[in-house]
Amino acid sequence: MKRIIRAQEEVFAMSKILDKYAIPSVKNDLTKFIYFSESNSSHGPRIKFYGGTKETSSAKDAPTLAFDIDGQCSLELADWMNKKNCPNAFDSNCLNKLHHFVETNLCILLLVWFRHLDEADALAYFHGQIGLNDLTSDIEPEINQEIFNLVELDDYCINNNLYSF
Repeated sequence: MKRIIRAQEEVFAMSKILDKYAIPSVKNDLTKFIYFSESNSSHGPRIKFYGGTKETSSAKDAPTLAFDIDGQCSLELADWMNKKNCPNAFDSNCLNKLHHFVETNLCILLLVWFRHLDEADALAYFHGQIGLNDLTSDIEPEINQEIFNLVELDDYCINNNLYSF
Protein backbone atom coordinates (compact mmCIF):
# COMPACT_ATOMS: atom_id res chain seq x y z
CA MET A 1 0.00 0.00 0.00
CA LYS A 2 2.83 2.44 0.78
CA ARG A 3 4.24 2.03 -2.70
CA ILE A 4 0.94 3.09 -4.30
CA ILE A 5 0.66 6.12 -2.03
CA ARG A 6 4.21 7.20 -2.85
CA ALA A 7 3.52 6.91 -6.57
CA GLN A 8 0.43 9.08 -6.20
CA GLU A 9 2.35 11.65 -4.16
CA GLU A 10 5.10 11.68 -6.78
CA VAL A 11 2.61 12.49 -9.52
CA PHE A 12 1.33 15.44 -7.53
CA ALA A 13 4.75 16.71 -6.44
CA MET A 14 4.83 20.26 -7.70
CA SER A 15 6.53 23.47 -6.63
CA LYS A 16 4.21 26.03 -5.08
CA ILE A 17 4.56 29.77 -5.71
CA LEU A 18 2.88 31.59 -2.83
CA ASP A 19 1.57 35.11 -3.36
CA LYS A 20 2.99 36.28 -0.01
CA TYR A 21 6.54 35.49 -1.18
CA ALA A 22 6.25 36.18 -4.91
CA ILE A 23 8.12 38.91 -6.74
CA PRO A 24 5.91 41.88 -7.64
CA SER A 25 5.68 40.96 -11.33
CA VAL A 26 4.26 37.55 -10.35
CA LYS A 27 2.26 38.55 -7.25
CA ASN A 28 -0.39 40.38 -9.29
CA ASP A 29 -1.14 37.24 -11.33
CA LEU A 30 -1.64 34.90 -8.37
CA THR A 31 -4.81 33.94 -6.59
CA LYS A 32 -3.05 32.69 -3.42
CA PHE A 33 -0.78 30.16 -5.19
CA ILE A 34 0.29 28.48 -8.40
CA TYR A 35 1.80 25.00 -8.66
CA PHE A 36 4.20 24.12 -11.48
CA SER A 37 6.48 21.18 -12.17
CA GLU A 38 8.82 19.40 -14.50
CA SER A 39 7.47 16.71 -16.81
CA ASN A 40 6.51 13.85 -14.53
CA SER A 41 3.35 12.40 -15.99
CA SER A 42 1.53 11.77 -19.23
CA HIS A 43 0.08 15.27 -19.51
CA GLY A 44 1.71 18.31 -21.09
CA PRO A 45 2.92 21.55 -19.46
CA ARG A 46 0.51 23.04 -16.97
CA ILE A 47 0.02 25.03 -13.82
CA LYS A 48 -2.45 24.27 -11.07
CA PHE A 49 -4.00 27.18 -9.20
CA TYR A 50 -6.07 27.97 -6.14
CA GLY A 51 -9.69 27.25 -7.00
CA GLY A 52 -11.02 29.62 -4.36
CA THR A 53 -12.06 27.17 -1.63
CA LYS A 54 -10.39 24.80 0.82
CA GLU A 55 -11.68 21.95 -1.34
CA THR A 56 -9.57 23.17 -4.27
CA SER A 57 -6.45 24.21 -2.40
CA SER A 58 -4.12 21.23 -2.87
CA ALA A 59 -2.10 20.12 -5.87
CA LYS A 60 -4.30 17.07 -6.22
CA ASP A 61 -7.60 18.98 -6.21
CA ALA A 62 -6.68 22.36 -7.71
CA PRO A 63 -7.94 23.30 -11.18
CA THR A 64 -5.46 23.11 -14.05
CA LEU A 65 -4.45 25.54 -16.75
CA ALA A 66 -2.64 23.57 -19.45
CA PHE A 67 -0.54 25.34 -22.08
CA ASP A 68 1.58 24.57 -25.10
CA ILE A 69 4.96 25.92 -26.21
CA ASP A 70 3.23 28.87 -27.88
CA GLY A 71 1.49 29.82 -24.63
CA GLN A 72 -1.97 28.77 -25.76
CA CYS A 73 -3.89 27.90 -22.61
CA SER A 74 -6.82 25.62 -21.91
CA LEU A 75 -8.68 25.21 -18.65
CA GLU A 76 -9.01 21.65 -17.34
CA LEU A 77 -11.51 20.97 -14.59
CA ALA A 78 -12.50 17.79 -12.81
CA ASP A 79 -16.13 16.74 -13.29
CA TRP A 80 -16.97 17.70 -9.70
CA MET A 81 -15.69 21.30 -10.02
CA ASN A 82 -18.33 24.02 -10.27
CA LYS A 83 -18.80 27.74 -9.54
CA LYS A 84 -19.54 27.02 -5.89
CA ASN A 85 -16.58 24.80 -4.98
CA CYS A 86 -14.10 26.21 -7.51
CA PRO A 87 -15.10 29.85 -8.11
CA ASN A 88 -11.71 31.04 -9.38
CA ALA A 89 -11.92 28.68 -12.35
CA PHE A 90 -15.11 30.45 -13.43
CA ASP A 91 -13.90 34.02 -12.76
CA SER A 92 -12.72 35.73 -15.95
CA ASN A 93 -10.55 38.20 -13.99
CA CYS A 94 -8.76 35.33 -12.24
CA LEU A 95 -8.31 33.42 -15.50
CA ASN A 96 -6.94 36.52 -17.24
CA LYS A 97 -4.34 36.87 -14.47
CA LEU A 98 -3.34 33.23 -14.85
CA HIS A 99 -3.10 33.55 -18.64
CA HIS A 100 -0.88 36.61 -18.12
CA PHE A 101 1.32 34.64 -15.70
CA VAL A 102 1.77 31.84 -18.24
CA GLU A 103 2.36 34.26 -21.11
CA THR A 104 4.91 36.32 -19.16
CA ASN A 105 6.77 33.37 -17.61
CA LEU A 106 6.33 30.82 -20.39
CA CYS A 107 10.06 30.42 -20.98
CA ILE A 108 10.72 29.57 -17.32
CA LEU A 109 7.78 27.19 -17.09
CA LEU A 110 8.83 25.39 -20.28
CA LEU A 111 12.49 25.20 -19.27
CA VAL A 112 11.41 23.55 -16.03
CA TRP A 113 8.93 21.28 -17.83
CA PHE A 114 11.58 20.08 -20.29
CA ARG A 115 14.10 19.69 -17.44
CA HIS A 116 16.58 22.28 -18.64
CA LEU A 117 16.03 24.34 -15.51
CA ASP A 118 15.81 23.10 -11.95
CA GLU A 119 12.37 23.44 -10.39
CA ALA A 120 13.86 24.70 -7.10
CA ASP A 121 15.79 27.43 -8.92
CA ALA A 122 12.63 28.57 -10.71
CA LEU A 123 10.76 28.69 -7.40
CA ALA A 124 13.61 30.70 -5.85
CA TYR A 125 13.35 33.14 -8.79
CA PHE A 126 9.56 33.48 -8.46
CA HIS A 127 9.97 34.10 -4.73
CA GLY A 128 12.64 36.76 -5.29
CA GLN A 129 15.52 34.82 -3.75
CA ILE A 130 17.63 34.82 -6.94
CA GLY A 131 17.73 37.00 -10.04
CA LEU A 132 17.47 36.11 -13.72
CA ASN A 133 21.24 35.71 -14.16
CA ASP A 134 21.42 33.22 -11.31
CA LEU A 135 18.36 31.42 -12.63
CA THR A 136 19.83 30.90 -16.08
CA SER A 137 23.45 30.28 -15.10
CA ASP A 138 23.18 26.48 -15.17
CA ILE A 139 21.29 26.16 -18.46
CA GLU A 140 24.18 26.79 -20.83
CA PRO A 141 27.52 28.50 -20.11
CA GLU A 142 27.12 31.32 -22.63
CA ILE A 143 23.52 32.17 -21.78
CA ASN A 144 24.22 34.92 -19.23
CA GLN A 145 26.22 36.88 -21.78
CA GLU A 146 23.11 37.18 -23.97
CA ILE A 147 20.09 37.31 -21.63
CA PHE A 148 18.80 40.44 -19.93
CA ASN A 149 15.05 39.75 -19.61
CA LEU A 150 12.43 37.04 -20.12
CA VAL A 151 11.75 38.03 -23.74
CA GLU A 152 15.43 37.52 -24.59
CA LEU A 153 15.42 34.25 -22.65
CA ASP A 154 12.44 33.03 -24.69
CA ASP A 155 14.16 34.01 -27.96
CA TYR A 156 17.31 32.21 -26.85
CA CYS A 157 15.33 29.08 -25.97
CA ILE A 158 13.52 29.05 -29.32
CA ASN A 159 16.73 29.62 -31.30
CA ASN A 160 18.52 26.85 -29.38
CA ASN A 161 15.64 24.33 -29.37
CA LEU A 162 15.41 24.22 -25.59
CA TYR A 163 11.64 23.63 -25.57
CA SER A 164 12.10 19.91 -26.03
CA PHE A 165 13.71 16.95 -24.30
